[in-house]
Amino acid sequence: MKYCIHCGREIGLETTICPYCSKETSENDNNKVYNSNIKCINCDSTNVNYKIKKSIKNDIIHKKSIYICADCNEEFSDDDKIGPSFSNKPQLILSNGTKKIIKWLVIFGIAALIVFNHMRNTKLEEDSWQKLDCSGLPTITFKEIKEGATYSDEKYIDNSYIFTTTIQEINGNEIITPIEEGDYSGSYITINKEEKEKLSNYKIGDKIKFCGTVKKISMYHKVYVKNATIIE
Repeated sequence: MKYCIHCGREIGLETTICPYCSKETSENDNNKVYNSNIKCINCDSTNVNYKIKKSIKNDIIHKKSIYICADCNEEFSDDDKIGPSFSNKPQLILSNGTKKIIKWLVIFGIAALIVFNHMRNTKLEEDSWQKLDCSGLPTITFKEIKEGATYSDEKYIDNSYIFTTTIQEINGNEIITPIEEGDYSGSYITINKEEKEKLSNYKIGDKIKFCGTVKKISMYHKVYVKNATIIE
């Protein structure tokens, strides 16, 4: 019994041309070699050819590509290939949902690293502060700075002044002032670490007098003062 390797019909043992599909039925087709454009799973060479092996099982024709590397003589089949590149190097195939999760994890990881570095640099800067000598420093209000900064904030940055203000909020060694009349933002004062014990004697609503250095003025006219020393 013999079957046509193309259409699967039963034909005579000596038949070379199938009477049903008119194609050659020679088993020599299994030995024909074709050029391929895939990589060898052993040496990554692209000098790989293949032949098609046909077989009949339960009256069904099965085709299987057998690849032969011309450089290392490795022989492999489709079942041996991994991933869409047909490389033997393992590949991680991810769903779109998993890719999105990984994307957000990377984003959150980068954000957390930025926050961590900012906090570390801030602490290093605060640890390097030397207490200011308030004697002889000019007195100024936050309102005066905000009004003057409309034209130029350079004359205030890195200069030290004496301030008197009301405490609206205390966060660790940071004081937040209330929004002043005619303004829409408070100001932020970071106390020198040696002044923390003095700051513990103050509460929200108290008046406080201190000297400090203007660090920056934001676009919303928030004044940031660093290295503040409390004047009792």
